[in-house]
Amino acid sequence: MYIIQGVTRSHFYGYGLPTLSWKQSLNVCIEASRGRHFLHTSYVTPVIHHDVKSVNILLDGNLNAIVVYFGISRIGPNEDQTRVSTVVKDTVGYRDSRYSMREKFMEKSDVNSFGVVLIEKLYVSPVIDPILLSDEINC
Repeated sequence: MYIIQGVTRSHFYGYGLPTLSWKQSLNVCIEASRGRHFLHTSYVTPVIHHDVKSVNILLDGNLNAIVVYFGISRIGPNEDQTRVSTVVKDTVGYRDSRYSMREKFMEKSDVNSFGVVLIEKLYVSPVIDPILLSDEINC
């Protein structure tokens, strides 16, 4: 599949690509959510993406969202397990705060990260602003 429209982040902030209308943005977010939901529900054990962020949601020529980059994805817990532990390789700012406290990745971790993508879109602001001083960053 050819991803002609690039990453959602470029459209969220207008980085050289046209900004999406509110309706287009809503459709992109709904489709990305469905992709994440598919990973969590379509197999016996869920697939946890571990790195849901606006750069890992691509858009095709019709502005259909495709969740990509499964390099650090893991099979989720089965009936005998309550969590999945792994070395942290996700992106700061999108990381589930529960992971920092409990060192557990769960399906909720992907949901939390996707929530950050939604907030990123609503505020039209990057999760981490490299210009801010370290004491101004709240992550």
